[in-house]
Amino acid sequence: MDFGIDIYNRPSVCSHCGGKMVFVGVGEYNCEKCKSKEFDDYGKVRNYIEEHKGKCEVYAAPFA
Repeated sequence: MDFGIDIYNRPSVCSHCGGKMVFVGVGEYNCEKCKSKEFDDYGKVRNYIEEHKGKCEVYAAPFA
């Protein structure tokens, strides 16, 4: 079912020129007109993790 809700915040219109955004892969979209690059939520998180390698680890306190 499609309720018109975009839970991943996929860009469909270019924020620079108003052109149509085309899905490239792994959360990345390119504008057909100006070739600007934008990301959906998955792409933003993926880029953050790649840029901050080793900083995103979860540490748990040892069991006592």
